[in-house]
Amino acid sequence: MSDKLTLTIMSFLVLAIVTFITPSLSLAETLRWNASKGRVDGYKIYWGQNKQKPTNSRKVGKRVAYSIDKLPLKEGVTYYISVSAYNSAGESRRSAPVVFKPGDNTPPSPPKGLKSNTKN
Repeated sequence: MSDKLTLTIMSFLVLAIVTFITPSLSLAETLRWNASKGRVDGYKIYWGQNKQKPTNSRKVGKRVAYSIDKLPLKEGVTYYISVSAYNSAGESRRSAPVVFKPGDNTPPSPPKGLKSNTKN
């Protein structure tokens, strides 16, 4: 199988898996993708606010899943997240990005004015 065809199939598989989880992503969820065909030394996750040029990336080893809460994402900001595979020959094209917007993950402030009706 040609390298170009292998990369195309791999990109399609990554896109298919990541697309299925897009509607329900939350910070407690995980990005998942199918393993790429051929020799893979690892995967790289890209994220950023620009769909064409994400500003951040992280190598995640050979795992095919990654917890979104491990990425330094800000609440209320829309991010585009994609994945590529790499080996000593180079890096594959990136998958089509998924869109993710972290919600409010700040716990509420503690209640105030607590009183007791009992006498001591």
